[in-house]
Amino acid sequence: MNGAVRSEIPARLVETLYAEALVLADEVRSGLMPGAADTRPEATPYQRVALACETLKCSTRLMTVITWLLSHRAQHQGESLIGTPPELGIVEDTQRDLLALLPDRMREALLASIELYERVRRLDGAPEAEEAEIGARALMDRLERSF
Repeated sequence: MNGAVRSEIPARLVETLYAEALVLADEVRSGLMPGAADTRPEATPYQRVALACETLKCSTRLMTVITWLLSHRAQHQGESLIGTPPELGIVEDTQRDLLALLPDRMREALLASIELYERVRRLDGAPEAEEAEIGARALMDRLERSF
């Protein structure tokens, strides 16, 4: 539905998803504290950079969801939105082969963020992300070619 707030999304569902997103964002923040997100010792320097990119994608995914949910909360609470409500942005897909290198808690949070994003994406009617040479993936590909 991109570009317009879908009023048929029940307020209770928006509130539930919003609470879930905030809890998950806090878990990710805790997992990114110094020492908490250390990777397995067998991770190569390339894998460590890739994992750092994955945590950034996770944060971006959660902030995208929270922004979308906040616009729907505002609508349900009778607040008028300035301009058009934000669309649910497309977040680059995760390199799932790297997830085994993350501590269990961080891996679970990252997977939960993907699942939450997909649920909200379906509510929004947003298209699925395409495999594109953009952002972190393009940088990782350049780094890989350099070594």
